[in-house]
Amino acid sequence: MMLALYPGAEHGMTMFEQSLAGERASARYADGYFRMMRDFATNGRISGRYGDAQITRP
Repeated sequence: MMLALYPGAEHGMTMFEQSLAGERASARYADGYFRMMRDFATNGRISGRYGDAQITRP
């Protein structure tokens, strides 16, 4: 099993901005997330870098 962690992204792979009041607002998807999903869906594996994802491999 592989695990990809995107630092600073929430569970839905969205990056967020935080207001002075502490409220979070989703701003964009993590860079590389959709490329990683496409590669896995088409090839059954991932390779290379996907933004700043930290990927652990077995």
